[in-house]
Amino acid sequence: MRRSLLVLALLGACDRGRPATPTIAVLASAPHYKVELAACTAPCEPTLVFTGLAGYKVNADYPHRWIPDAASAEAAPGPGTFTQPAKTVGALRVPVRTGTTRVTGKVKLAVCTDEQCKIEEPAIAFDVPR
Repeated sequence: MRRSLLVLALLGACDRGRPATPTIAVLASAPHYKVELAACTAPCEPTLVFTGLAGYKVNADYPHRWIPDAASAEAAPGPGTFTQPAKTVGALRVPVRTGTTRVTGKVKLAVCTDEQCKIEEPAIAFDVPR
């Protein structure tokens, strides 16, 4: 019985579009999306978690990518690796070179409803787990 309840609780969380990985910081947000940094145990490649809000879903067909600024171009080259664990959630793994402590740049993402899509390029800055 307990196992059945646990499975149902986990499935319910997945259906609500919650990220599979806990997050530690909101890096950018708007009424229709948010970008968070996923928690990880160092050393690791940082993962940005996109969540569609207010009826928006992450557009699976859009080429989501990381665009480092000039200061981070060598340390964190783009474009990253995108996966989509749920309709409202996307994850972008950002490649970083060993020894990198802070990364700055933009992330390109798209969230959509049935009627419209919004393409965003929020500025992102975060410390790399060490």
